Parts: sequence; structure tokens; C-alpha cells
Amino acid sequence: MTQIDDLAFLRPGMMLHVEAVTPAGVRSKMKLPLIGFQAGDFLLLQYPDPSRWGDKYDVLREGYELIVRVLAEDDLGSVVAFKCQILPTVTRPIKMLVASYPKVVQQQPLRAERRMATKLLAKVRCGTQMMAGQLLDISVHGCRVRLVDPVQNAAFKGQQMTIMVENANKSELFKLLGVVCNQKEESGLWSVGIKLDQTASQNIEKLFEKMLVTLDDR
Repeated sequence: MTQIDDLAFLRPGMMLHVEAVTPAGVRSKMKLPLIGFQAGDFLLLQYPDPSRWGDKYDVLREGYELIVRVLAEDDLGSVVAFKCQILPTVTRPIKMLVASYPKVVQQQPLRAERRMATKLLAKVRCGTQMMAGQLLDISVHGCRVRLVDPVQNAAFKGQQMTIMVENANKSELFKLLGVVCNQKEESGLWSVGIKLDQTASQNIEKLFEKMLVTLDDR
């Protein structure tokens, strides 16, 4: 992949997995939020906090290589990876790591099946917690949900979740049960990937039909 649009999914606040590589082969990994970018020219990343990552001056020098990986939440849930070079660091208004825009982008799908994108509202129950959410996508075997309510110290992975999907009138369309496989925080909000149980998987097509009929009737 070499198209500039390959990184069009990037948004400020997304967490990038960055691996710095020196000419001597020394490698150092860190997670850095994306501040912004100009397609075809450069990327702006938050400079690593020394209190968390230690002093990275020796591995983040101008001209050194970065290997960047980020999860693209498309219909196949892909890992996108690319290489770039460190450009002169910006110190105002805050210290930022500047990197060249990649010429080549690689993408590796994580899912065996495509998911249908949605924007359906939902109520999400995890243990005794009841939270507002939004169903972002769904397939026969899994779905992804964004939690609208801020959650502190979230530990959802491995927990069972119930997703009660609603229409615009707050009427329940259907209920999904599953186990959280992964979680990700962006800009203070969490999204979770859920593996649906067999009952939901067997009936998901009927649920789609019901959902579409209900939406048509609104």
C-alpha cells in the first residue's frame, strides 16, 4: 500500500505504538498519542513523558528511524504499520516529536470476517455497572462498542457484557451477550471488542432483519 489515503483514518488522540531504532540497532518501544498530521508531509506525536518512559533523547534523534503501528478500526480490524524518520523536534507550544510522512504503509487484517458498521445507541451492562454506549460495528461472531460515559481505571477484558441495542426512540431492538476480548482508550472514552456467544451468533441474521424492519417503520 502506498496511497496517502491509507492513513486517512488517523485522528488526533489515537494511541500509536512507536518503536525507535538507532543506527546501531538499539530499539526502544513506547506508546505516544497522535497530535495531528499533514498528509504527505509529516506526523506530530506527543513527546514521551520521561516520568513514564524514561529519557529517550538517545533514541529519538533527528534522522533516526521509527516503526509505527496502529489499530485501524475498519471492517476487518486491521493493524497498520509503517516506517518513517525523525525530523527536528518542536518545543512550542509543547514538546512534540515530528516524523516524516511514510511512503509505504502495510496493513494486516485481524478478523476473518467483515463487520457491518452501525451507529446504533445501546445500554451496556458489565457486572453491576450500567453504561450508555454506541454499537460501532457487528458481525456474526463479534461486535465493537464505544462507551459514551467516561470510565476510570477500566478493566473490561475477560468480563461478560450485555449490550441492549436501541433505536432512536429508545426502544430495545435486541440484546447481545458476549465476552470482552480487547479494550482501547481514546480521548478519555473506551471502546471494547466483544466476542459474541453462540446464541447471539446463531440468531444474528434474524436480529439484523428485525433491526432493518424496525428502522424502516420509524
